[in-house]
Amino acid sequence: MTCPEEEWSPEQRASYERECVREARDQLTRVLRSPREQRELKSVRLQGGYPETAIVVALWDGRFEKDVERSYPIWALEVFKGYRGVREPPNQVGMLITTWALGG
Repeated sequence: MTCPEEEWSPEQRASYERECVREARDQLTRVLRSPREQRELKSVRLQGGYPETAIVVALWDGRFEKDVERSYPIWALEVFKGYRGVREPPNQVGMLITTWALGG
């Protein structure tokens, strides 16, 4: 979307959220496919509703033999706002979530 989120319809917001989840899942799946990787993706899901919607990433971390779950509030984190309030595209959101979820 090329306009500020305040101008989005509820359907546009929901579509953006779903696309961000898809991008995060796809990117995490690609990174964690390596045979050397000691983590396994369990799930990527939406939690809550606008404006508190978060993308929740659940991983099995074999290095510490435990489940890890991290939450990323996509409407509240300023880094996702982009220039002049225009949201970062879903692929950028997915890339940032992938980096953070894997400890980067």
